Amino acid sequence: MQGPESYLKKLGIQLPGAVDPSTSAVLEPGQRVVVNGQFYWASSPQQTLILRASPHSYSGPLRDPVTSEWFSPTSSSLRRDVSEQLFYFISAASAEEFDRDPERNLK
Repeated sequence: MQGPESYLKKLGIQLPGAVDPSTSAVLEPGQRVVVNGQFYWASSPQQTLILRASPHSYSGPLRDPVTSEWFSPTSSSLRRDVSEQLFYFISAASAEEFDRDPERNLK
């Protein structure tokens, strides 16, 4: 997935790190984590691992990829990792619908 890193750099935009907002995010694809279509960047490889392990701790409300309803994910929310993206779901029914055709939700 091509991200907006080069565009953000060209505009001179700096963002806080998702895990530690007191640090600057590294705007590189390897530091990016995409959760329910939203982009997050960490400020170090170690923080990228933390972010990937529990993105719900840093994301805030997300939109369910199937129902489009907003919800606040928790550690018990159902999650799928598909094509370098992470997805959380508002319900088991939504996750089951997603599982029927995950690629449809990547478009």
